[in-house]
Amino acid sequence: MTTMATSSRSVICCLLILAPSGVLGHGQLTVPLVRGDSQGRRESYEQRAPVFTLGGNRGGYSATSMRCHDFSPDDSPQTTLKAGETFEATWTMEAGHPGDCYFYLSYDADPSNAVNFFKIAAIPGCGAPDGLNIPASVTTTVLLPPEVPACDHCVLRWEWTAHQQVVDIEFYVQCADVKITSTAGPTLPSPITAIAGIEHLPQDASGYRKVYNGQGPEEQYLIGPAVATYSICSIGAPGCISDIGLAPITQSTSQVSLESTEPQTTTPSGAATECNCNPDTEWNGGFAQYALGADFCSQNFGGANPWISGGSNGGFSGAAACVTEYTFQENYWQILVGEDALGKAPHRAFAYAQFCNGKAYSECWTSEKVTFSFSLMVQGLSLIGAYVKVLFWTDAGNILGLLPPSHPKGDGKLRLITFMTDDYPNSWTGEKEIQESVWYHIQVVFTPATGGVALQVDSQALDTGNVPVNMLAATNGPQIGVYSFDYATQSWPAEGLKLYLSDACIGAAAGTCPSGKGPSVTELASTSAAGTTLSAPSSTEVSVQGTGLAASTTSTGTPSIRGSPDSSNCPLPGAGLPSFVSECYCGFVTSSDGDGCGPDDGTACWCRCCCHYREGTCRYREPETFDSSPTLAAWNVVMFVVVLRGFA
Repeated sequence: MTTMATSSRSVICCLLILAPSGVLGHGQLTVPLVRGDSQGRRESYEQRAPVFTLGGNRGGYSATSMRCHDFSPDDSPQTTLKAGETFEATWTMEAGHPGDCYFYLSYDADPSNAVNFFKIAAIPGCGAPDGLNIPASVTTTVLLPPEVPACDHCVLRWEWTAHQQVVDIEFYVQCADVKITSTAGPTLPSPITAIAGIEHLPQDASGYRKVYNGQGPEEQYLIGPAVATYSICSIGAPGCISDIGLAPITQSTSQVSLESTEPQTTTPSGAATECNCNPDTEWNGGFAQYALGADFCSQNFGGANPWISGGSNGGFSGAAACVTEYTFQENYWQILVGEDALGKAPHRAFAYAQFCNGKAYSECWTSEKVTFSFSLMVQGLSLIGAYVKVLFWTDAGNILGLLPPSHPKGDGKLRLITFMTDDYPNSWTGEKEIQESVWYHIQVVFTPATGGVALQVDSQALDTGNVPVNMLAATNGPQIGVYSFDYATQSWPAEGLKLYLSDACIGAAAGTCPSGKGPSVTELASTSAAGTTLSAPSSTEVSVQGTGLAASTTSTGTPSIRGSPDSSNCPLPGAGLPSFVSECYCGFVTSSDGDGCGPDDGTACWCRCCCHYREGTCRYREPETFDSSPTLAAWNVVMFVVVLRGFA
């Protein structure tokens, strides 16, 4: 039996090596003109090779190759760009693996050692309309921000994250030396990111867009530092860019916001964080302090504290809320609303902000605009029909809400909605479809003089409106949390509705926001109710995208076989996708009998089918070591027989 299996593996590998396959699978920026490779070539295999995977630098590239591919700059810029105008950008693909693209800019004085970059654009899908198959050549226009000043020799950087391997990511990068003409004065981009390897990006595959699980080319799946915003600065201030370059940055963090020379975070000193806050006032509403012992539910009206703990009685919550509904862990606040909210309109589980610690806002809000930001994640809302107000300033000042699919006006979608006209709600002015168990970073810009409110989600504009509040005269507000109105008829889930809040900041937030501080994916999955985005599909049939094959299970749990043998398909010839597999993809192995999936290291044979199991492990071809369940044992036998028949 062992001899036969080894023989089958060898036959498969030989067939796959001989089959046309698009072996290289690489891509590169070509316009603007990029730096030459080690041989001076502007387009080459070397240009198209990935420099990093999640495991580190690869293919002989250095630990800092994510800056500019280890290629030397031109003696002088080859392209001139104008601030406030668009420029043409083109990238070419030998195989357009699914992923996303980003543009960065560096004003560092030494173009041969450009370290500090700020993001100017993000392209979801990298030119693939469906987020999967990037065309062989993509040409688009990119706006060079009007705020950037003139520059005799700056560095434009293109970054492509390729997601085809599911459990690993390949990273590609090119740099172009550019001259910038501009009439803008000194400006401070935020955030500025120091790049070496992939420290500025998620370190695990779970942090990237699931390209084969229906996560399309949308802004919510973009990763890394936010697209920069700009403020006026003085030449010489840390991070200030001007026509003489970038003023030195002394901070050691890889992502820093520089609107303050003494940045503080919303978490206590020493706590791990990826989303930093440079506060405009003395207010510190970070939730980590309550996980470490501070008493959130003792904060009442009339005190000099950052929050007022509200409760279901309509006023101060008292201590009970921290026993039944409120939990604090590290840097997040979890609000758990149970069955007692069924049929209620309203149910209250929120807090009043005291942005001046009990004083009138006119005493600490001294600028024309004030920015409040936070991150949120929701779980269980798709299982109920209750509308939830998340952010509002008095009952008449509705700002942000959550509308579930089963609400009478839900339209089958889970949405963030804005500036609701009432508490049903019957109408609203803006919306964004979201997913459960995914963090979103919300930025709220208040204009106190007019009552104006501008909303952004993950650095992208969402909506603008007004609330009927004299903001400067207020001593508390807005309110944030769960304010639910249940007008539906369906039952409330036993696990309840969970809202997670994190990264609270008055001022400039920078870094990776949302930070993702919160329950782990494993914790969410273990408590997730059926129907949420982390639950296993209720259907016993799972389609394999792009293969035309599917697997179904019989009443005994044994996978059945559909489809015809085809060595170019994934999963294996003639076989469908078993119930314990979430997705399959083509991956590289380094020998004829192979022992795992991995990145292209230059010696791999292309390609074998690798399966990504629901528990997160990856096995090559046959899942013989996954577990010993009867279903799996049956599947092993089926796969072995199919391989023998398909390649006899």
